[in-house]
Parts: sequence; C-alpha cells; structure tokens
Amino acid sequence: EAQVGGQHLRDSVPVATVCTLELRIDVTPPQQALAVGSRFVPSVRLSSCGGHVTLTDTFTWSATDPTILSVDPASGETTALKVGTTSVQVRSTSYGLLAYISVTVQ
Repeated sequence: EAQVGGQHLRDSVPVATVCTLELRIDVTPPQQALAVGSRFVPSVRLSSCGGHVTLTDTFTWSATDPTILSVDPASGETTALKVGTTSVQVRSTSYGLLAYISVTVQ
C-alpha cells in the first residue's frame, strides 16, 4: 500500500507455496527391548513438504530373524519368541524399504 497525492493505492501480488518433495519417515519406536512373550505394535508415518503433507500408502512389516520375533505383516504387531537381537522392517508399496526398528529380546 502506498499514498500518492493524498490517495491510497493498493496492489496485490500472487503468492505460491513451494513444496519440497522430500520423503520424511517417522517410525515409532526407533528401538525396542522386550521380554520373551511380550508384544508391541510399531507405527510409521510418511510425510512431505516439510512434514505438512501426510502421505498414505500400504505397509508390510516383517522380522529380519523370524526365529526371534513373530511379526504380523499387516498390523506390525510384534511378539518376542526367544532371546536375541534382530530388527523389524517396514516396507511401503510405493517407496520400498523404509526403516528398521532394532529389537532386543531379553
């Protein structure tokens, strides 16, 4: 806004929001310690645009060593079977392997 000759003049400028295309992966928990027979359910959230846009996808969960952990592929529910250290991994239909959760069974 400016004042010229006693009059207020206004102008507008179009503003566009620029969104970056990075993929943010938030996995909870990043690591877990369990007793044999205990369970936990991990979660994953995908986002972009600095975390402002949530992305949806289909996820598949698995254990890198299924003798130590039993993992439901759809829900990610993880059950400790025996003492050891392994990981739960999550894959996305669109983006492939996303993350590992380190799990220690005591």
